Amino acid sequence: MDPVDDPGPGFIHSLRATSGGLSVARSSVSPDDEVNRVVKHEFGHALGLIHEHQNPKGGIEWNEPAVIADLSGPPNNWDEEQIRHNVLDHYPADAVEATDVDGLSIMMYPIPKSWTLDGFSADLNTDLSEQDVEFIRGAYQGAYDQSER
Repeated sequence: MDPVDDPGPGFIHSLRATSGGLSVARSSVSPDDEVNRVVKHEFGHALGLIHEHQNPKGGIEWNEPAVIADLSGPPNNWDEEQIRHNVLDHYPADAVEATDVDGLSIMMYPIPKSWTLDGFSADLNTDLSEQDVEFIRGAYQGAYDQSER
């Protein structure tokens, strides 16, 4: 299992999806709301949600030089291949189920306006959006019948 690069004290650490597992650990200085956000995001993956900014339906007109410049420096220090893999590349349309891009999704990374050419930006979302909930309901429709309680 390869841990995600350590962003420093006070951050949540999780394992890469390729590790075959889901693990979230809390550092001693992480606020509870950050733990809550990360757990929701990681469980979103477990339920089938993708990183929203890599949605194959697009929706974000990237300012690639700005993204590459920012993420190639601290704290990420990623090379261009890592930046493309983690941020700019889309999932293959035939490999995932996708909705329209949802800027309020728990799966959306924060995106500053300077990273886009069309003025799009996204905050660090802390809860499931309505679209997240509807997608999960649709994906698991019939898996649980409330009348059986």
